[in-house]
Amino acid sequence: MIEITDFDPPRPYAACSQLGNLIFVSGETGVDPTTGEIPADIEAQAEQALRNIETTLRRVGSDLNHLLRLTVYLTDISDLKAVSRTRQRVLPRSIPSATVGVTAFAQPEMKVEIEATAALPG
Repeated sequence: MIEITDFDPPRPYAACSQLGNLIFVSGETGVDPTTGEIPADIEAQAEQALRNIETTLRRVGSDLNHLLRLTVYLTDISDLKAVSRTRQRVLPRSIPSATVGVTAFAQPEMKVEIEATAALPG
């Protein structure tokens, strides 16, 4: 297994790990990695989380077309429709997923976290 840790800006955890042609992306939130800002809007947070996943996948030679599964964590399950709209707009196709309601994340303004499993092309 390979853990990918060399990201700019640096992270205190592995952004993803790779086993064979599978990539397991750590939970991504709506935090902009360059500014540290967190949008107030749930759709903007979900889009940023998906863009963070996209950035990680590109770093290891994959992309959103090769997503296999998502797990979405929400502090307010009623935000599911808004997150689903964002997924439909950002992702190239529908993929299997699960949604889990949670109490809180590391920062109180965070509303969504998304984990992903993807494959390398080919």
